[in-house]
Amino acid sequence: MKKIMLFALIFVVSACANNKMLYINEKGQTVYQARCHGMWKNMGDCYQLAAQQCPTGFNVMTANEELAQISNDEPKSGNIDSYNVNYRRYIIYTCK
Repeated sequence: MKKIMLFALIFVVSACANNKMLYINEKGQTVYQARCHGMWKNMGDCYQLAAQQCPTGFNVMTANEELAQISNDEPKSGNIDSYNVNYRRYIIYTCK
C-alpha cells in the first residue's frame, strides 16, 4: 500500500511540470512554454525545465505566476484554508 501511495504522489507531482512547444516565431525559432503549476513547485522549476530543453541557454519572453481559485465553493466558517486553490506558473521562452 505504501508503494502505491508513493507512486501516486510521484505521478501527481511530476504531472504538474512540463514543457511544450507553442509555435515557430518569425525568426524561425521554436517557442516553448514550461509549466510548473502546483503548491510544491516554484518559478525555479520552470527555469530548470527550460534549461533541460535548451542546454546552451534560453531567452525568456514571458514569465507568469498567479494564485488561482479553482473552486467556487464558499469557505466554511470563514476559514480561507477551505478554499480549493492552485498556483499557476509558466515561462514562455526560446532556446539560444
